[in-house]
Amino acid sequence: MARLVGERTAGAYLGGGPSCLSDGSLLVIAMSEGRVDGERLEGRGVAPDIEVPFDFRYAAGADPQLDRALEVLSRQTSEKKKGVRPLNP
Repeated sequence: MARLVGERTAGAYLGGGPSCLSDGSLLVIAMSEGRVDGERLEGRGVAPDIEVPFDFRYAAGADPQLDRALEVLSRQTSEKKKGVRPLNP
């Protein structure tokens, strides 16, 4: 299962529904209604599994969200190799 690391997403959702046309081309129609597990995304966003605040104005080239995500991935990978079931961070 994937984990979302960072901050709550903005809640600005615009997904697309693909349709194959008779000439073989693909038409993607924008849709404003997106749901995950029955919950509407528009205006709400998605909460992260692991919250890591980030203000790019003070980052000075660092990316604490990426660093934390790589840490979590590394831990999951090493635990999987050892046959240990990963715990929630």
